[in-house]
Amino acid sequence: MVLRWGILSVVSLPSNDLRYGWTVLRSYGKCRHRKYSARSRHSLGSSTTFDSALEKPVKLDFRQRIKKGPILCDGAMGTLLDMYGSGERPHEIQNIMHPELVRRIHQEYIDAGAEIIETNTFSANRLRLSQFHLQDRLEEINRAGVEIARHAAGDRVYVAGSVGPTGKLLEPIGKIRLSEAREAFKEQIEVLLAAGIDLLILETFVSL
Repeated sequence: MVLRWGILSVVSLPSNDLRYGWTVLRSYGKCRHRKYSARSRHSLGSSTTFDSALEKPVKLDFRQRIKKGPILCDGAMGTLLDMYGSGERPHEIQNIMHPELVRRIHQEYIDAGAEIIETNTFSANRLRLSQFHLQDRLEEINRAGVEIARHAAGDRVYVAGSVGPTGKLLEPIGKIRLSEAREAFKEQIEVLLAAGIDLLILETFVSL
């Protein structure tokens, strides 16, 4: 089970094997840092600081970690970008315009206890980016999103490639063909995988 700051379940897929998947349960709340007693601190030895005891261990293979129990994911990216005064749309353009701000938000979630952070790529598929005439920068935006997240995550936090819907209705209700939508997702996901994500999170899809 993956706990996330939200209320809707999504599907998470490890980057090295798309055949596996888990339901990701979002849950409101903050992660509390583990409290060490005086005895446990003493047992660490004089050469080890108390702060180092609170550091996250080097991450396991995601399939091994998910078997060990609940895992806390981060929360919204766009909400915080807006809160910090980033008015440009789409939010994903900040990967290029203000990467330090995106990294700051990742770091704040990590400091709060998140074991998974999502790339700032929710709307970075071709169909969504075309609404802003940015479809030709798809690879640049997605790759930058992964690089920023990986830099913040280091070797202790998982990086999830965030994939959101096309924002358009499929035939017969809308004008987008199923094959067109499938190709748009395939294109984005291939870039995310090549850039080095640990898993995928598919968000706010009405139907998979």
